[in-house]
Amino acid sequence: MTQDQVAQLDSWYTALMRIQQIRLEQAKLGILDIEDAMQIGGRSRAYRQPYFADYWSRQKDQFPQEFQQYIEKYVLELTDE
Repeated sequence: MTQDQVAQLDSWYTALMRIQQIRLEQAKLGILDIEDAMQIGGRSRAYRQPYFADYWSRQKDQFPQEFQQYIEKYVLELTDE
């Protein structure tokens, strides 16, 4: 991939992570539970792509620790499916 393509894909995954971050906050507030959050996009095919694991290893530090734990427990495990 070109540098532009990598930047575009990283931006797209960052947008997905922000959506997941909102879902986690909704779960903390009791609006959703974790299973509901996963059902409405947390099991997206996008997380099963090998690129996601690479993206996450490079970008995870830009997110709060609690969110990192959520992604690693519920989402990152989907990468190898």
